[in-house]
Amino acid sequence: MATALCNALRNETNVMVRIANHAVAGIEGKSPRERFESIDAGFVEASTAATAFADSVDSIELPDIPERDSLRQQVAEGAQQAVDEVSDERDAFDETGPTVDDANTRGRVGEFFNSIEKVLSVVEPTIATYDRRELQEAFLSEPDCTHVIQPFRLDD
Repeated sequence: MATALCNALRNETNVMVRIANHAVAGIEGKSPRERFESIDAGFVEASTAATAFADSVDSIELPDIPERDSLRQQVAEGAQQAVDEVSDERDAFDETGPTVDDANTRGRVGEFFNSIEKVLSVVEPTIATYDRRELQEAFLSEPDCTHVIQPFRLDD
């Protein structure tokens, strides 16, 4: 029951991680302007990916369960929030440009990674808010759901 949704979320996470890693690959060997441009290009790619994911949420095939529409809506709202978040994070980054100097390279890369993590976290559905224990157990038992849903545990 959780597999399709978590696979879609996992795929989006993988896309964003590849974008982030590509944006900062070899960054210390670049000039301050090239560093800025690489990170900024990473934000542009992340924005494209976030928008594509938001556009695809309706096509995720979810099983016919009572929570299907609510889950889809929650992920769709989170995906749109992710699009907005990428834009906000890029705007904040761009205000500091047009360079990333030697002394700030690691810090700026860390800020970029934190921005991507923030974008991913707003998409994560909060399964703990659903009352049906079978649904909660399905998400907890699915390995692909680890790190793509808001963490929770079941207390017996």
